[in-house]
Amino acid sequence: MLVCLGILLPVTAFSYFYGKKMNTLNKQKNDELEKQVDTITSGNNILIKEHYDNLRKWQVRISDQEAWNFGLMEILVMIVMGLSLLITNKTMGAEIEAGSLVGIYSYIQRFVSGLDTIPYTVQRLSSLNDITRRIELHEDDLRTPGLKDVA
Repeated sequence: MLVCLGILLPVTAFSYFYGKKMNTLNKQKNDELEKQVDTITSGNNILIKEHYDNLRKWQVRISDQEAWNFGLMEILVMIVMGLSLLITNKTMGAEIEAGSLVGIYSYIQRFVSGLDTIPYTVQRLSSLNDITRRIELHEDDLRTPGLKDVA
């Protein structure tokens, strides 16, 4: 259990920096997406191709970040499993029973499955945060000065 708690500090640090990077990438991707209607209606094939190339570029960068973060999480998972096995071996020695190993593995597996969802959750929250910010900006732009909001 202490191993699982100890691993939360690096996971939190990785997730923080990953979230910062994802905020930037999602903003840039969404900036490009906001140009989509104007670009397509222009009928300019060069601009349309450039627009979709830019979207592809942002999506690839987002996917690359997801892969790196997921890879780091998997390395941490391997560390947790390895340390847990070493600690179990040191404390129980040769007297360890199969049921104990299964119990320990089951506990670690539940913890690990939670770790695996962190990169996806951070990416989705980052994307939703940027979209929400854009919607709020548009709502403020649509309000007519001098009129009170009706709620």
